This record gives sequence, structure tokens and C-alpha cells, in this order.
Amino acid sequence: SDKPTFNGKGSVRQLPVIELARLGGVNELPDELNGLRLSGQFELRGNDATNLDGTVQLSLTESKRPGAKALGLAGKNSAQITFDKGQMDGVVDMSLPTLVFSRRFTGPDWNIDGRVTFAGALSGTLARPRWQARLTARELTLLQPALGWQFTNGALVARFVGRQIILDKLRMDSGGGSIALSGSAKLLDSRRNEAQRRTTLPLDGRFELVADRSVVPIGPGQRLVLSGKSILTSDRSGMKWRGNLVADEGFIEIAGSGAPSLPADVQIIDVSAAPGESKRGAIEKQDSPQVNTELDIDLGKKLRVTGGGVNAVLTGKLTLKGDLPDAPRIFGTVNIENGSYLAYSCLLYT
Repeated sequence: SDKPTFNGKGSVRQLPVIELARLGGVNELPDELNGLRLSGQFELRGNDATNLDGTVQLSLTESKRPGAKALGLAGKNSAQITFDKGQMDGVVDMSLPTLVFSRRFTGPDWNIDGRVTFAGALSGTLARPRWQARLTARELTLLQPALGWQFTNGALVARFVGRQIILDKLRMDSGGGSIALSGSAKLLDSRRNEAQRRTTLPLDGRFELVADRSVVPIGPGQRLVLSGKSILTSDRSGMKWRGNLVADEGFIEIAGSGAPSLPADVQIIDVSAAPGESKRGAIEKQDSPQVNTELDIDLGKKLRVTGGGVNAVLTGKLTLKGDLPDAPRIFGTVNIENGSYLAYSCLLYT
């Protein structure tokens, strides 16, 4: 028998986006998105998504809610799409004044914010959409508290061509230096298992990361300044970071004598607790993107260590291995040069 044919038209006005999210199985959105409202009209006919004909026009606005967090949406924020036997032809224009809501999706380990504009043409089918669009962003910030990363004043220019993302430029300040990222990737389809979706990005590509005197804080008043090139890759197996970095300079202070203590961001977990019991101090692990890392680091000639009677320059080569943002391990040899050690009124030199 013939498939039933859909033929209808209608409109929607000020529909809360949270209601659409629930239809997709998402029962809760970040507070900043709960004020979003969708309006539009449609006229469609066909047997299924592969042979639709008609038009769809949508616009996104924000409803003011007293005392509630707001996104501050402004601009057109609209889409107009024509269907011809399942093929799409449309335009999309979207401006977001903040990305603070993204923390819900990136997990607690990554904090991202900035102003983003997306505009372009849409083609292909509903199952495999294709884009010819441009993405720009400014005032970008990226914070990774566990690693001490703090990148600010960022600017981004990217293009979407078909199912490919081309990152022309992503530059961010890091202390008195900067990082720059460029490259391209293809969007992966939905054939990823649940674990992959939680801990990897849906991308298959390669990006070059250039650090120019990028500051890496390693404690209060302590820092490491790094330069060099590295490569970030992403595929179905996960994300990898490989490359070579050089320490332009650095300063590490050794704490004075006294009872040893842990840094404020380290907590002891009671490993003796039985399974299922509450473990005091344990930090609940939440899924976030993991990056398998192997970086070779040359300590250079200007990494100085002081404190506890020690005043010296560290040299050598190290390799940083592990899955970020979890605790990585460091392998290699460290040499002490041009150093001195003061103890019991005796001054020793290297």
C-alpha cells in the first residue's frame, strides 16, 4: 500500500525551547536557556523526511523573567528553509552574546565564554545536512581550573563547508604570551557508542597549536612560560595531543620547612572504605572530553628554583604523558646547574 501523505501547515508562537528539548529526551536546560522562545510557521507535504516539499520559517527570541538568569539574546536569530523532494535550501542567522550555558555540556573541567555569531546557507537533507557558513567569535575566555589554564581576549574565525569545519584562526592571550590554533576536521556521524559521546568530540581532524610565551601557572606566584608547536588530532578513538615545547623561563618556589601538607586542590580519598560507602573528601568524577597527551618539554636555561635554602637553575628534557584533564605523569631527567644550597650556615655550590 502507498505510504500516508502528510500535507499541512501551521504556526507556533513563543514556544518555550525547554518543551522542544523534552521531546528530544532532555528534561533540563541551563538556566540561561529557559527564557528562550521559538516562533514560526510551516507548510509541508510528503510521505517522510526524504521527500518533503514546502517551507519552514523560524525565529528565536528571549522572554524576560524577573529574578532569573538571562542569555541577553539580540539580533535576527532566524532560519528560513525550503524543501524540494527532501533537499534543503535555506539560510540561518544566529548571534549569542554569551556561552556561559556551555558549562552544562562541557562538564566542570572546562569553562568557556564569549560572543558568537553564526550565519550561512544550509543544504543537503535532514539526515545529512551540509553547511556553507561562517562562525566568528570575540571576547573568548577558556578556563581549566584543574590545570591552571587561563586564556582570555580570544578571537575566532571558522568556516563550515559541507560537513567540514575549517578553523582559520583561534587566538587567545595567555599571560604576556598567546596561543594560536588552526586546522580542519570533518563532522562524524552518529555511529558512536555512549562512552565515546561522553568523552570525545564528534570530529575527525587535525589542528596545529602554536604557543608563544604562553604562561602556565603552577602555584601562587609560580609560573612556567612555554613556546613551541604541537598537534591536536581527533577521531572515533578519541583526542590526542603530541608535540614539542620549550620553557622560555620559569620560577618555582620550594615551600619552607615544616610539616608537609597537600595543595588546596588535592584531597585524600579514604581507600579503605568499603564499596558503596561514602568516602570523605572524594570528588565525584563527571564525564568531560579527555585528551591523550604526550608532550616533550625542554626546560631551557631559565627555569629557576628557590626556597628552602635552594637557589638553582633546572635544565633537562621531560615528557608529559597521560589523559588530560586527569593528572598526567612526567618522565625524564632534570639537571641542577648554577645552583647553591644553604643549610646550617654552610653554603654549597653546584
